[in-house]
Amino acid sequence: MRSLKATLLAFLSGLLLAACATPESGREPAAPASPATVCDVLDHIETYAAQGTTTLNARVVTDFTHRTAIGDDRCPGRLLPFGQSQPDTIGRQAFFNAVHGARATPDAIIRITVIGNVVQRPGQVPNVVFNAREFVSITVTNGATVTDFPINRN
Repeated sequence: MRSLKATLLAFLSGLLLAACATPESGREPAAPASPATVCDVLDHIETYAAQGTTTLNARVVTDFTHRTAIGDDRCPGRLLPFGQSQPDTIGRQAFFNAVHGARATPDAIIRITVIGNVVQRPGQVPNVVFNAREFVSITVTNGATVTDFPINRN
């Protein structure tokens, strides 16, 4: 239970940090051809917001009710919230199944590769979100058990 509380606190703190994200000096964004990290995006919000498409490798953080974001172990406490989900997002159902399946085991780790776009929202909290268009891979690790969620691309 303590792990869940710590995760939720980190999640809520991350939403605030994402709203006030400041770049770390000297860090360059990942090459557009390779997947970016949440750290890259939060360090270079304007660069990624100007791109039409961004691919991210990330860890999912959720309160299992209303808020879901993506983070990276390399920049703890900094999260990139998801924007409004669209019904035509490829892999949307698999993503929901993974998140809701992990609800019974809060220590489960959900890792994804997702394609979408970074959107700046000046004057709003959070001031940046990630709108997913396609989930490429979804993997849930619970102890020694690793489950890949199949994605329906039709």
